[in-house]
Amino acid sequence: MSSVYFNKLQSQLENDLRSVTIKTTEPLDRLTAAIDLITRTLRELKGYVLENQFPDHASEIDFFKRIKPGFYAHQIYEIGRFNLLISLPVGPDETKLKYLRDEVRQITRFFQQNAFHYHYYRFKITELDHIYFIRNNEIHFHSYPEIPLIEPDYATEMDYLFAKFIAWERLLDDINHRINLMTQPAALPGQINRELKWTGDGINLVEVAYGLWLTGQLNHGTAGISEIMSWLEVNFQVKIGRAYRRWTAISGRKRISTTRYIDQMREAVQLRHQEENSLIRKTKNSMK
Repeated sequence: MSSVYFNKLQSQLENDLRSVTIKTTEPLDRLTAAIDLITRTLRELKGYVLENQFPDHASEIDFFKRIKPGFYAHQIYEIGRFNLLISLPVGPDETKLKYLRDEVRQITRFFQQNAFHYHYYRFKITELDHIYFIRNNEIHFHSYPEIPLIEPDYATEMDYLFAKFIAWERLLDDINHRINLMTQPAALPGQINRELKWTGDGINLVEVAYGLWLTGQLNHGTAGISEIMSWLEVNFQVKIGRAYRRWTAISGRKRISTTRYIDQMREAVQLRHQEENSLIRKTKNSMK
């Protein structure tokens, strides 16, 4: 097995797909061209793996945990993107935004329904790799009826689900980008737009984002966390990263508060209030 071969094949596929994106704008034409490229690449990848032996379990695990899902994610993404575009309703932006936000909620719900395995994927946990990513283990696909025909020599317990995670994260980024383009406020005539940048720690802004989301402060509580974080990234010119990954970093804190920055904000506001009250009392006393 050659990692050079896998990397070259992946790079070639990505370059070819970029060319399709540039040359083709009509959704069905793009899907047809992309699926043709992906199918040929997947066929070549499968043939290579079945003709060559993995030198050890570590190599086999790496292939079915990282490499194969990375290839198959292209197929899942292109189909998901096509379905998203052809189902986009005709009408005012409000109608389109509602549809896009519903799609965000559906993807978010998928991650939540597969929370254990999504957590395993995101944090590159390895304890169950020998069960999830070694062939010919007993495979239980009853929870995933949409999985294609299973081939014991070329499938493992979790490689398809990992491919879906990769694809849906990418599609979620696309949807949030579309939402941001539709919701960015235009500058009013004569208005001076002063550039504001977030210069604090990015993780602090994540706490703020989750606070806004969980308390339903935006769009009457209909704005999703990924949508909020994307908006903050654009307007504060800061890279936050994926919502779920940053949230896990917060919820996994052991030695510090899970709301460290929000606690600091509360203390700062309380201190300001105390100082103002103290100043008022001093002023009143000086007038006696």
